[in-house]
Amino acid sequence: MLQLDLIDLGIKPIIKHTFANYVVSITNQQIIAHLKYIIHECSTQVTNNYIYLWGQPGVGKTHLLQAVCEEAFLDNYNLRASYFSFKYLINNNLLEALDIADILDNLEQQDIICLDDINLIESKSLQTTLFDFFNRIKDANKTLIIASLCSVNSLKIELLDLKSRLASGISYNLKALDDQDKKKLLKTRAYERGITLTDDLADYLITHGKRDIEGIFDMLNQLDRASMKQKRKLTIPFAKEILFKE
Repeated sequence: MLQLDLIDLGIKPIIKHTFANYVVSITNQQIIAHLKYIIHECSTQVTNNYIYLWGQPGVGKTHLLQAVCEEAFLDNYNLRASYFSFKYLINNNLLEALDIADILDNLEQQDIICLDDINLIESKSLQTTLFDFFNRIKDANKTLIIASLCSVNSLKIELLDLKSRLASGISYNLKALDDQDKKKLLKTRAYERGITLTDDLADYLITHGKRDIEGIFDMLNQLDRASMKQKRKLTIPFAKEILFKE
């Protein structure tokens, strides 16, 4: 009964974002290799690195930033790393309740700092604070990795000094997954939930279902909840019944 109640509440299993469960398309392999190299470099010497990741929703920017932190925490590296999402802060009205300068205070003491959703920083005061923070990171020779929906040139940044800083590092445009990569991602997420997804069913969902990554995960969530409630196996007829009702 408790299990069904949790399913009804929409509670999902907590799955860590790591390099191991990031589905890498051929075009993104160089990016992963560079991120891993930076972590190794940080563990052997004090070094200043700055990387700017950008791409459309669903390409795995947040996953990679959190994977960097998870990798940095491993015993063989034992680095200090922090991840912050401006989207989370804004959506939860935390930027109004908290001073962003306080949030970023002393983060230059970390070895690696990952800032997500930088495209949401539009106010001049936040831009000034971020510019000062960027300079502290540089002076401390620490590593900064930033993610955004768009390239630096497309950011709504009025502070030109900040825009210059943001454009000073290595920029990577993460590419979207093709259908085969989406199928691999779907099966990986299903496996992490303890679900066996056949190739035929995975092909069917990718071909006939939602095309974006969030939509793909939503389909998996719906099927997972429905199969547990009804105690039925995941099959193509069952998927049609649950996801594509007339």
